Amino acid sequence: MSDPRLTKRSPKQIAGISLVWVLTVLVALMMFGPGLNKLTNGEGWGTRFANWGLPAALVPIVGIVEVGGALLFLVPKLAPFGGATIAVTMAGATLTHLFNGEINRVPLTLAVVLIASTIGWYRWKRQTSTVAARQKA
Repeated sequence: MSDPRLTKRSPKQIAGISLVWVLTVLVALMMFGPGLNKLTNGEGWGTRFANWGLPAALVPIVGIVEVGGALLFLVPKLAPFGGATIAVTMAGATLTHLFNGEINRVPLTLAVVLIASTIGWYRWKRQTSTVAARQKA
């Protein structure tokens, strides 16, 4: 059986793959930048966390999780783990914004949860179907 990645793809398949990659890179950048910023305590993240009732010591931990999730998300075989990391992190951000009356921030955080979860699931499903196909061959 030939490798499915080497077969000719239809324009619809190419568009779908392109969309997945564009969304993957956008979400990874949305997580990496603020995560790196938290690691350098830029933009007063310690103060923001304190205003939300969270310990400032949590800022670098969240930064590591965001940067790590973004990097995992960019590697197709690790994307399911990155997607889960990003989704859980942004679900926490959504709750933080809701509990602090920052309703205007909720749609974006929920969109990131949805996109990261969907792409993570897509990458996982694709991997498991490829492994199953190889085992049958």
